[in-house]
Amino acid sequence: MLGNTFGRVFQVTTCGESYGWKATAEGASYGGALFAIVNGVPPGIKLD
Repeated sequence: MLGNTFGRVFQVTTCGESYGWKATAEGASYGGALFAIVNGVPPGIKLD
């Protein structure tokens, strides 16, 4: 899974899967995902 990385102090890397559909026994299923990885954050810092 390839992603994009931004930042120097805090590095944010985003990656994900394309939205699409697939046939299942129950019918059509739609889905996808987006992930964000944040590096360089000191312990105890709350991210919202």
